[in-house]
Amino acid sequence: MESIQSPFILDTFTPLVGEKFRTVTHTGETIELHLAEAETIGLHKRDGRTRDKTNTLRKDPFSLIFSFNRMLSQGLYSLQNDTLGEVEIFLVPIGPFDGNWGHEAVFN
Repeated sequence: MESIQSPFILDTFTPLVGEKFRTVTHTGETIELHLAEAETIGLHKRDGRTRDKTNTLRKDPFSLIFSFNRMLSQGLYSLQNDTLGEVEIFLVPIGPFDGNWGHEAVFN
């Protein structure tokens, strides 16, 4: 399996923590999510990336946490940010987060 070069890395999102991302829900409502966290994901000792294998998809896994005042459905969202532009990201609701609902995107 060949390595896949993703256009997204943690450094893409770190400076955007605190910024708003707009999207349209499946009901047609325009909403703003807040990028609350951008963090590296620790690798498990059984993960192939910890054993110097070169055929893994990512060498730099990370996650993003978006905050919103209610739970959104799991799915692919087209997010618009003034700095980054438009990106499609798969979001999964993860539960209460800083008084709102957290939604996580994992890049692994």
